[in-house]
Amino acid sequence: MKILKLLLFIVMISITILSCRKGEGDPFLSLRTRKARITGEWKLKSGSITTKENDTTIYTLYNGVSAETASGIYPYTEKFWFKKDGSFRIIYTNSSVSLTFNGLWRFGKRIKEIELKNKEYIILMTTSKIIKYFTGEDTETYTGTSCPIDYLTIKELRNNELTIIHNGTDTWPLHSSIISGSLTYIQDKD
Repeated sequence: MKILKLLLFIVMISITILSCRKGEGDPFLSLRTRKARITGEWKLKSGSITTKENDTTIYTLYNGVSAETASGIYPYTEKFWFKKDGSFRIIYTNSSVSLTFNGLWRFGKRIKEIELKNKEYIILMTTSKIIKYFTGEDTETYTGTSCPIDYLTIKELRNNELTIIHNGTDTWPLHSSIISGSLTYIQDKD
């Protein structure tokens, strides 16, 4: 009888541990919460994105300091900051422009219809966008329902590595594009 109780206890603990795992690449067991693992500064390490717009397909390969397309190689970096208070900052930089997005973030809830688990994606609500050029700077601010909303699907979230899947449609006022691929980030301890 004791062996049966012990086996039942082990099965229940295993089910509990496995249900805590959100992304397919998440660690089997982590002593840190998902929020504690995402909080901090992240920088782009590598990845690739395919963008299809009308009859044009652009494949971009990233290595953390540059991006490569069929047109050539250019400097490119990305950094994310997720804070415990629910605020975020993202900075994209290439050779001619720097884009900074500020806003609020939170984990998304389970969406059964598209098979997303609780905390498997992040919702970003942008409250400001700053574009810096060589010649100046433009700032846009948003409030309420005018705030742009983005979603980041997490494939893997470890203490020092984050992989985000891009798979969907970006819709803009004059065009839309289909994006697919993934990008991997590492925690920046500098």
